[in-house]
Amino acid sequence: MRIPVVFATDKNYIFYTCVAITSLAKYAASDTEYNIYILIDEGDTDNLLLNKVDKRYSNIHIQMIQIDKEIFKNVIINNRHITKATFYRLVLSQLLNVDKCIYLDSDILVTDDLQDLFSVDMDEYYIAGCRDIWIDMISEEEREERRKRTGQIPSLKEYINAGVMVMNLRKIKEDKLDHIFMRHLEQNYLFEDQDIINICCYGKIKHLPARWNIFTVFLGELTSLRQSGISENVLIEYKEKKGILHYATLPVRPWKHPFCFAGSEWWNIASEWKEEKVYQEMKAGIEEKVEEGQWSYYMRRCRKYQKIAIFGFTYYGRMFCDWLLNNGFKSKLVICDNDPKKKGQIYKGIHVIALGEVGKEGTLFINCSQRRSDEVTEMLLQSSIDRENILVYIHSKKIECYIYLDEKYYINELKDIFYRERGSEMYGFQDDLYVMQRELLLNSEYQNWHDRYQMKNWILKGK
Repeated sequence: MRIPVVFATDKNYIFYTCVAITSLAKYAASDTEYNIYILIDEGDTDNLLLNKVDKRYSNIHIQMIQIDKEIFKNVIINNRHITKATFYRLVLSQLLNVDKCIYLDSDILVTDDLQDLFSVDMDEYYIAGCRDIWIDMISEEEREERRKRTGQIPSLKEYINAGVMVMNLRKIKEDKLDHIFMRHLEQNYLFEDQDIINICCYGKIKHLPARWNIFTVFLGELTSLRQSGISENVLIEYKEKKGILHYATLPVRPWKHPFCFAGSEWWNIASEWKEEKVYQEMKAGIEEKVEEGQWSYYMRRCRKYQKIAIFGFTYYGRMFCDWLLNNGFKSKLVICDNDPKKKGQIYKGIHVIALGEVGKEGTLFINCSQRRSDEVTEMLLQSSIDRENILVYIHSKKIECYIYLDEKYYINELKDIFYRERGSEMYGFQDDLYVMQRELLLNSEYQNWHDRYQMKNWILKGK
């Protein structure tokens, strides 16, 4: 079976689109082939990586379709992860000479063959998609406010997420629905073209099984889904993760947070392109980001230098200084600050001096600024300090790093918390998740960690 599949993208999302297409190829049945149509801005069609995808997999056939983005120049975008490219699908019936197609966002991963999805009966429907579970997770009041924001939908019972759709292009074209889409382009809808699609197709939307659009943001929230009334059949499909995984929100995008729900599945497919520069740079960047947020990393860096200069005699500068003092670094420590009022002050036996008084040779400079971190780093660079000798201290991880952390990484994260709290000694830590969950709950010594590290949102979830 040949199945037409459409992606709409721009040059910034090309690699993610390639990963999605690669997953299509890898999970296709022996008798499945995909005709891939990629809607892209004019001038971006000559892409070497997409050409390599086309040549590598015999069951994949890629065709680029140029879009005149001037058509969409006045669209209103409210969500920062959305680009104009998402609106391109609104003119699909004018571009493809096929009766039906599957539309996929680029932030997805296919984990099954799509013959069953494509074979869904669409005769009386414009589109088919999966229920937008976010709507079921909010209150009745919020739901009604959301409905009113669309201005036209009588009810949100049919509302689907538009990241995965089967589109009846024949019927859309016959009923001139594409022209109706275009009349809504400049409306200020909260969810942009997704609202347009749901408004214009209302009454002729078919619901698909949840497995065809598994929102990975909920993979660790199955208890909350159950409490919100989501059916057990949906929960089973989420557990199996066999269909289409949709990394639909920023905190669960593996190229931003590699340890998020289903992050390892995405990186496994992405590694098919590990010889490509774009993959290597992305992988190196994310590994560096992860490493630089670990206390074990701070420990290793500090041990390599003869002297450690904490820049910024502030609350966070003193906090980091305390951690270093508790780990035996006092003989190496200096504190520097360019504020004349702070110069000469003493903190736990350490004098505060000006930056210019610190010798640069063999010194690690720790930027403890939280609000002006980039500005301070630039100032240090302009003071002839090499970038490799500057360490940026981030006080705490964002809550999303804990809430959407895949359980397989819990023990590693807890180990780093022990580094923060106990230093290199790490007394009390055991490399056993079950044992540590019990200790965190029963040992009063750890109670103040619960709020500090959002533990009830991850390692103690459901305990």
